[in-house]
Amino acid sequence: MDSSNDGDGLRLLVIGLDAGCRPILEPLFEAGVTPTLRGLFEAGTSGPLESQIPPWTASAWPSLYTGKNPGKHGVFDFLSFDGYDWTVVNATHVRERPVWELLSDHGRSSVVVNLPVTHPAREFDGALIPGMTAPEEPDCHPEGILEDVEKACGEYRI
Repeated sequence: MDSSNDGDGLRLLVIGLDAGCRPILEPLFEAGVTPTLRGLFEAGTSGPLESQIPPWTASAWPSLYTGKNPGKHGVFDFLSFDGYDWTVVNATHVRERPVWELLSDHGRSSVVVNLPVTHPAREFDGALIPGMTAPEEPDCHPEGILEDVEKACGEYRI
């Protein structure tokens, strides 16, 4: 999330690595496999996080970006059921507002990339390219941002 649009120069970068705990990352750092990520860890601030219950990706990420537990945000698993019918969860299942929308209400701009359970993207001050649980060609905000990223960086894979 970038909060530099108010002229004070403050910027914040949050990187979330699903299941990216230190015992997994340290051997990669030591082997030199992930020099950029290692540099970010060394130059920034990091710490252990404990997941919530249930600790599934599809419910944990909405907890992180809304600050609410699954009982409040409404996502408990990868699937949502209506009787015998089911769908893969998406942003429409999240009952609480994400932090980037709250920041937008206060004049702060955010860029959100590859974050699970964020499709379909809603309008806010910033950009969002959805992550896991989104279709391969997701609706993004603003419209056309994914094409711009792919022109600059190559194919985007969720």
